[in-house]
Amino acid sequence: MRMQTLKLGLIAGALAALSGAPTTASAALLLPEVEACGSAIQSALSGGLNNLQCLTGTQTYVASYHDEFLSYSIEALEKIQKESNLLPIATYGDWSKLVSGSGQLDIGVLIKNNGGGALNNPEPFPDAASSNTSDSSYERTWGGNIGTYTKDNGKDPADTVLTVAEVIAWLSPEKIPVFYFDLADPQNDPVANLFFSGQIYITDTANQLLDVWAFDNTFDDDYDEDNPVLAPKNVPVYIPGSGCTDYLMTWGADWCKITNSRGSGSPEFIAYAPSMNLAPYAVDGNLFWGNFRISATGAADEEIYLTKRVSTPTTVPEPGVLALLGLGFIGLGMSRLRGKRA
Repeated sequence: MRMQTLKLGLIAGALAALSGAPTTASAALLLPEVEACGSAIQSALSGGLNNLQCLTGTQTYVASYHDEFLSYSIEALEKIQKESNLLPIATYGDWSKLVSGSGQLDIGVLIKNNGGGALNNPEPFPDAASSNTSDSSYERTWGGNIGTYTKDNGKDPADTVLTVAEVIAWLSPEKIPVFYFDLADPQNDPVANLFFSGQIYITDTANQLLDVWAFDNTFDDDYDEDNPVLAPKNVPVYIPGSGCTDYLMTWGADWCKITNSRGSGSPEFIAYAPSMNLAPYAVDGNLFWGNFRISATGAADEEIYLTKRVSTPTTVPEPGVLALLGLGFIGLGMSRLRGKRA
């Protein structure tokens, strides 16, 4: 169920929120502005989805839409910074320094259980859901009125309710949540494929759905768990002036190979929904939820964090806000990583 009139009403608010400089004192990293890649790159690399996004004014793709979420490859951001001057560190921060779970600037959403229980988050956030599983397909819900109260963590069950207002207060002055993903290879399977879908949604206190932002491959503004995102591993990225020869035989000079694996403890992808301005919903005790479905050819201990170390671009990516708010946690996607965690 969707409240389309409410979604349309939020477009203006989202545009207004994105029009001002979003950088905060704690947000040391800034996502670059992007626009739709040209038809040659789209046809060669998108698999017909036409969802690839290039750095504004270039044909250097670094991100893509999947339904309503825009996802960036952190490895691509690193490589672009290393091989060119397109993303100066003085402006965008050093993307090679982003690691998982750094103190109170990150909130664990889905965390591998390493014997000590899922990550204990600061109040008012519920603890992270555990992703320590031997199941090849699993689903987790976090936030809202679902908590992880135990005698050991000492939290009051009443404090596990997560409201939009509480998320907004934590993000301040940002209004749009940003998530990053730290991915693992299931059972060290050399041919493993990871499929991911998810949604962020808001309900009122009577559990009536107010809005939802979808992360999948359907591109229809509704969540479709049966059409998930496949996480590719190696992708070519054009970086002018880089001199890369990784893809020389196939693509020509300045095409660099991006292997979406940054190692244990280093996230691979970062995503946000440009239309997810939470401010209008931070009233009346409305609840904030996340739901994620992960499938792989073997068990996968994936990790997801909510972060305020990253600021979103100052303008809405093209093409898009009017076309892609109806289209859209990855076109560069999420990689099938190998051997990161035992």
